[in-house]
Amino acid sequence: MSVVHDLEKEIEGQVITDPEVLTEKSGDFGRIIFRTPKLVVRPKSAKDVAAVIRYAARNGLHVSTRGEAHS
Repeated sequence: MSVVHDLEKEIEGQVITDPEVLTEKSGDFGRIIFRTPKLVVRPKSAKDVAAVIRYAARNGLHVSTRGEAHS
């Protein structure tokens, strides 16, 4: 199964793979580091955030949080 399919089953929020969104989320706040993520999750709740982190831990995936890049 794919990560996208797995996460869509585990959370209520969105799992996004649209290249435009991935590019938009690829930079850090200071516009110093640019890394394109494999997917973006827009959680609906803290429960979704916890589920994504648990999934990532079980599957050896890296997670980076982003609060819309506000300091």
